[in-house]
Amino acid sequence: MALAILENRKRAAHLGRLFCVGAVALSLAACGSEENAQESETPAVEAEVMTDSPYEVGQIINRPSGLQIEVLVAGDGPMPGADDEVLVDYEGRLTNGEIFDSSYSRGKASGFAVGGLISGWTEALQLMPTGSKWRLTIPPELAYGDRDIPRIPANSTLIFDMELIDIVKAPEFNQVVADVIAEPFANHDCGVAPSYDPEVNSRAELPVLHADGNAWQDCMNAYIKSGYENFEMRSGALSQISPNDVPNSQRIAVNEYFSSAALFVQQAEKDLEDYKGIPAR
Repeated sequence: MALAILENRKRAAHLGRLFCVGAVALSLAACGSEENAQESETPAVEAEVMTDSPYEVGQIINRPSGLQIEVLVAGDGPMPGADDEVLVDYEGRLTNGEIFDSSYSRGKASGFAVGGLISGWTEALQLMPTGSKWRLTIPPELAYGDRDIPRIPANSTLIFDMELIDIVKAPEFNQVVADVIAEPFANHDCGVAPSYDPEVNSRAELPVLHADGNAWQDCMNAYIKSGYENFEMRSGALSQISPNDVPNSQRIAVNEYFSSAALFVQQAEKDLEDYKGIPAR
């Protein structure tokens, strides 16, 4: 039973990351482990900020959010939107100068979904004309906060040199994906597991409590089984769709759907594992 549950959890975690995109240092919050998953919101870009464009070399912009931008090269191309994807070259380092990630060292620019990045990047990219090179100073609350990330200690301020090379416009709304996740994934309706308290229950109640306990376990097992069947059915439909045909907002919705569904099922599994049953007569 425990092995089956473990395998199911691995499958659920995989299904919850069907449409994840991004490199290691800038991965989607929704694509991390369940322990680190957090709801991510795309920072709004105020319209009046756009009047500062085109930017000038050497210009320093201190955003209300705490993000600081230094213009190294002033591009004059279009700016991406939150649902677009971008091609960028970048180097990320800590305030002590230690480099933790670099597309330059890999010799290849990286592609990202604008709305799926750490908040500091998402905010900056929506202000950044194509062809620009900027230096971003990103406070912890716009990066990884108090989470420990490989090579990035908790509560780190991050510095990025970033070049916006190109924009790939977001695909249209995908109705097939919307249909797959349209039906809400519900928590179980099995109620609370029955228990025996000698100060409350008489020994004569044990047969009824045994029957109730068996019914509760059957209900929970059926819910867990149907949950994984639901995962398989919906992931089968999604596996026929290329992530390139799905806008980032819908990719995030898919990840959130499967992540929340997996949490429901995993909690049911834990409740079932923790159930002590009813004592013998």
